[in-house]
Amino acid sequence: MKRADWYFDFISPFAYLQSEALHRFDGRLNIRPVPVLFAGLLKHWGQKGPAEMASKRRFTYRQVQWVADRNGIPFRFPPQHPFKPVRALRAAVALGSSLDAIHTIFRFVWGEGRDPNDPAEWAELARRLDARGEYPRIDSLPVGAMRKEAS
Repeated sequence: MKRADWYFDFISPFAYLQSEALHRFDGRLNIRPVPVLFAGLLKHWGQKGPAEMASKRRFTYRQVQWVADRNGIPFRFPPQHPFKPVRALRAAVALGSSLDAIHTIFRFVWGEGRDPNDPAEWAELARRLDARGEYPRIDSLPVGAMRKEAS
């Protein structure tokens, strides 16, 4: 079976919508999730994200809501966007970048509209990920160190 790398960041509502469609490739394609920091890519190329420009933000928000509604995907904006996705990305890496963990995080943020950076919300997400003992470590280790541990 062929393998495909799927690059994503929890900051992106489009990546959430993609994550909800990955099941379409079951049995035909081995998807390897690869967490990336979208803001780092934007900074490297000297660009702003769509949510940082008023006209693009309005279009993006309408477009993702339309796509979610059209495809029957639960969708609710988190209380703040853009938000800092680093903690959620680190959690995904620490949990081996498993699709189950990634879907849980995406659905928490974009399906339920929750804030992964709020301490109470973070504790709930860690409970759902069965990672309550891991989340203090997630905040303290560099992503590279966690990636080595997850291997």
